[in-house]
Amino acid sequence: MACRIYSPERRSQLPEEMDVQDWLSEREAAVELGIAVRTLRQWRKKRISPPFAYFGRLPRYHRPTLIEYYKANQIQPQRKAQRA
Repeated sequence: MACRIYSPERRSQLPEEMDVQDWLSEREAAVELGIAVRTLRQWRKKRISPPFAYFGRLPRYHRPTLIEYYKANQIQPQRKAQRA
């Protein structure tokens, strides 16, 4: 499979969210999340992982989407009322 190299004119026409540097490898995503690569693989297999896309055979994680995914899934602990 050949890798496409876009001319500067063509690159300027690509949407900003298509910036290659915003896409993390499996290892980079695991490091950023503080989990093992194996955990990400298990999550993908169970279909509970953060959103990802395949670049050929390699899964990639879009950094801004990854951050939004975790913000949306945060659980805010609530204090219980103190008993008197």
